[in-house]
Amino acid sequence: MDLLTAVGFAANLLSIVFYISPTLIIVELVRNKETKRVPYLLFCATIMNCLFWFVYGIQKNFWAVYVNNGIGLMMNSVYLCLFICHVQELKVGYRIFLNISVFTFIMLIIFTFLQFIKNEQVTGIIAMIFNIVMFFSSLQKIFEVFRFRDNSYIPFLTILSLMFACFLWLVYGILQKKNMYLIIPNGLGLAISLFQVILWFIYNNFDKNEKSNTSEDELSKQRLLEKEEDEKISVKI
Repeated sequence: MDLLTAVGFAANLLSIVFYISPTLIIVELVRNKETKRVPYLLFCATIMNCLFWFVYGIQKNFWAVYVNNGIGLMMNSVYLCLFICHVQELKVGYRIFLNISVFTFIMLIIFTFLQFIKNEQVTGIIAMIFNIVMFFSSLQKIFEVFRFRDNSYIPFLTILSLMFACFLWLVYGILQKKNMYLIIPNGLGLAISLFQVILWFIYNNFDKNEKSNTSEDELSKQRLLEKEEDEKISVKI
């Protein structure tokens, strides 16, 4: 196995990890019925990204591309539908309509591009655009992170696997005669995901320091109260 094949295999494997990683978010969603921290825009953008790379892989007969993105397409469609099912603001009938619309849209795009739009370059450009959109959509909850100083708005495992996948796809693009269709989007994806990983660690330490300071304040108050009680007792004696 040469270096290019090894890097491509590792990149595909990490992409699958990225597609599967939101399972933990969905498990928490089903358990708590809370949609506040669910990055639903990331699911939508990932569906579009995987959809066009899936079609591109079939058109080019690249089995690794369509298998990898087929898994991502299936998983993120399920995530989005489960999210829709738990949005309490939506009526039941509207939730069913949206879920049916998601799968109808996916099948319509696949049929249209495989039967009528067979230009691989057009599909590749659209896939690259949605690849970039997917990376930026991961920043959906970034303002909440700064506002509440809470790193739980960053899906850490998802972003971490995205960072490594982008790095490997970037290396793969460089090795593959500097393929700009891979270098440009994955360079951006690496920068965006790295920024979020750093931010997660910053606010993780911030949270620990804040809790530590709170504990020290409470301990100081307790000691002060104990001192006051001792003084009262001494006065009485």
